[in-house]
Amino acid sequence: MLEEGLSEDDAYEIISKLQPEHYAKGLDPDDDGTPGDVMVFFLPYKRQTPPENEILLYIKLKIWTDISGDAGIVMSFHDEGNYE
Repeated sequence: MLEEGLSEDDAYEIISKLQPEHYAKGLDPDDDGTPGDVMVFFLPYKRQTPPENEILLYIKLKIWTDISGDAGIVMSFHDEGNYE
């Protein structure tokens, strides 16, 4: 999403707006066997750069509980269909 001009803070703000209707699948174990479950969301997003059309964001999150409590990471955040 760098070409879109989104910063890390922008990505976290977008993620904070996820709602149940954006949920696509999960909780699934991580493919690499590490602790934690993976969830996928799709979020409509109006591009900030021309042609300013609406795209679908693919957001994959991983959550787990460790000795410090709940933890999580953003595994993927990109235009659906664009993996660059």
